[in-house]
Amino acid sequence: PFLRRDISAFLSGIHGDSVAFGEVWLRFSIHRRRAVIVALMSGSSVDPGVQKRHRFDPQRLEPVWRA
Repeated sequence: PFLRRDISAFLSGIHGDSVAFGEVWLRFSIHRRRAVIVALMSGSSVDPGVQKRHRFDPQRLEPVWRA
């Protein structure tokens, strides 16, 4: 589990526009990416599925962002 101070360390130095962030994101380790996501999301919701369809549908997932 990540501690709040660890998340702050992972977020340090992240700023700028989305293009610059996208370039930086590609260089992040999987651990740092996870920490950024944990810091920015409070959870997710799953929308109702299609009846009699038993496969994963990523379109049903909605992120819940921290305010």
